[in-house]
Amino acid sequence: ARVANDQVWAKPPGAAPLTFHRDSAYFDFVPSDVITVWLALDDMDDDVGPLQYVPGSHQWEDGRVGSAQQFFDKDRFALLHSAARREGLDP
Repeated sequence: ARVANDQVWAKPPGAAPLTFHRDSAYFDFVPSDVITVWLALDDMDDDVGPLQYVPGSHQWEDGRVGSAQQFFDKDRFALLHSAARREGLDP
């Protein structure tokens, strides 16, 4: 195991939520079996926008679409819904 990247996201109070996204779309590792870890340094509750997962989405196909430019789109579900439709699901 090795650390390939580290970063800090500072989200000030009142900042817009990030869109739903898959980190794998932004990493180009070979092989692609990568684990990402998110660690909150502050208490999380619904008001501050905690990390959320879509159950079963880890089994969806590759889905390497989107861009970091979309992280703050007004429709924070756009990438999620697009990925679900590609899986034949009705978001």
